[in-house]
Amino acid sequence: MNFAKFNHVLIPGDAQTRVDWLNSKRGLLLKKPFEFFLSLTYFGRFYLFFWLFSLSMGMNISWTVCYYVSSISTGVLIFALISRKFLKLEDVSITVKTPKRVTAGSEIEFACYIKNSGNKLFEAIDIDPPFLTWDGKYTHQPSKLQFLKPDENIIIKSKARFMARGRHSLMPFTLRMVEPFGIAGGPGVQSSLVNFLVIPKIKKISSINLQLKMRYQQGGVTMASNTGEAMELAGVRPYQHGDRPKDIHAKTWARTGTPHVLEFHQEYYYRVGIVIDTHISKNNLDEELFENAISVAAGCMDYFIKKDALADLMTCHEMGKRTVTVGRHTGSLESGLDFFAMVKADSNKLEEDYYKQTEMMITSTAESLSAVIFICTKADELNRAVINRFKASNVPVKNILITQKSHKNSANPYVKDFKTVTIDDIKKKTGLIL
Repeated sequence: MNFAKFNHVLIPGDAQTRVDWLNSKRGLLLKKPFEFFLSLTYFGRFYLFFWLFSLSMGMNISWTVCYYVSSISTGVLIFALISRKFLKLEDVSITVKTPKRVTAGSEIEFACYIKNSGNKLFEAIDIDPPFLTWDGKYTHQPSKLQFLKPDENIIIKSKARFMARGRHSLMPFTLRMVEPFGIAGGPGVQSSLVNFLVIPKIKKISSINLQLKMRYQQGGVTMASNTGEAMELAGVRPYQHGDRPKDIHAKTWARTGTPHVLEFHQEYYYRVGIVIDTHISKNNLDEELFENAISVAAGCMDYFIKKDALADLMTCHEMGKRTVTVGRHTGSLESGLDFFAMVKADSNKLEEDYYKQTEMMITSTAESLSAVIFICTKADELNRAVINRFKASNVPVKNILITQKSHKNSANPYVKDFKTVTIDDIKKKTGLIL
């Protein structure tokens, strides 16, 4: 069980959902009593527990010193409670900028741009970073500001690390001016929500033993770049600056009175389908295996993009099939990683429905594919049926099974149909040979 994830089970994962809940009637009722506690600094929360302890000790009338300590600590706390109301950061704003994407396990930097547009000098400003999602951990906390001068712009940076793929949304960063004792801060100035995408690691692939043949793409592939293979005539269009003179079509020019050129497109490409098995029951779901399968799939995509081939990224889930094409300028490596970042194991679908959707996906794409890379975390009858369906469509298939350990002497009769890749193989710095 993932205890870190379980610990956040009652906290909405999306920051906007949390903000909407806090602004609802129920959220406002709960937020008001805790308003002072939320404004406390880390030292202030420690001091609060010290005050409660001193308050209980102050009831001991036989020790006068306990009464003194209790009275003084209560006075300091009341002073902090009253003075925080007057610590407003007028004409101060904070904007947080962060990369759109970060690789799982790598550091991401949050740059806080703080601007004082007024003519007041502010002292002792605390930057309160947001509460992170279950997979996040700060590696560098934002430093405190001693002074913020009039018309001054300051950049404060903090860093964090996230382990889980997918969209991440964080609550705002908050600026507060702290009262002299350092116990509580004044009314906060907040940034907007912080959004970014955690993408999977790319496992280096050295080579893939798979024979590719060019396949006919009727009408060509939209946005795909040409590399000098045989071209098909697509039609004529008006001349544009930079067109080759030899492509000018004289008959159309004579008929219309304006220069026209012949337009060609390529209809034969190397095109590989990368299919990920997402049908995994909750009892058999191994998150480490699945994440490594995604990493290998991303590596295969990177390998074929570098080979100047088209890559169709395909998966079936409870909402139906999803396909994204990358390579040859149809889509970038980043768009492919965005696709893999959102792939999740689907334990809700029945085997019959999963196979039916997969079969529909094969039927609609088989004619245009040069080969298929099928990546899964289990060897069973259902996956062998999917593989046989590809083979029946005359599409070469490379079957990759991601496992915890080698299955050379496995009693599972389906393992022999797969190229086995262990987690230890993936963790090695050397590239995989598939």
